[in-house]
Amino acid sequence: MTPRVVVTGMGVASPIGIGVGQFWKSALAGLSGVSALSAFEGLPMDAYRSRVAGQIHDFNAAQYLEGPYVERVDRYAQFAMVATKEAVADSGLRLDRENPHRIGTMVGAGMGGMLIAEQEYHRRSQDRQPAAFENSAA
Repeated sequence: MTPRVVVTGMGVASPIGIGVGQFWKSALAGLSGVSALSAFEGLPMDAYRSRVAGQIHDFNAAQYLEGPYVERVDRYAQFAMVATKEAVADSGLRLDRENPHRIGTMVGAGMGGMLIAEQEYHRRSQDRQPAAFENSAA
């Protein structure tokens, strides 16, 4: 028997909309999520060749997520979690009634996790002697 895949729900967190409805409306209107980058956190952009990016502006994780996911998860992962929640809601699945071994998700992300990693390295370097920090990475 050939295995089958069924797409039952979709979710989106993108520069042109959060949620499939807003994303699709913006896409049909021809909106682009690519915009000029401005300097942030003291990092001037004029030193870089590319000064544009697709950014999700005015995103407040607390509107969509709760608990430790708001403060302790990188922004890219928050986007993935929001899109996943949207997809589950769109699917109509009642996760408490489903066999968890029969459910899967496909999530895509280009790059991420650097902010939390940097904060953690900084915290660890402040909490420990440099030699202990170097030895803990091995």
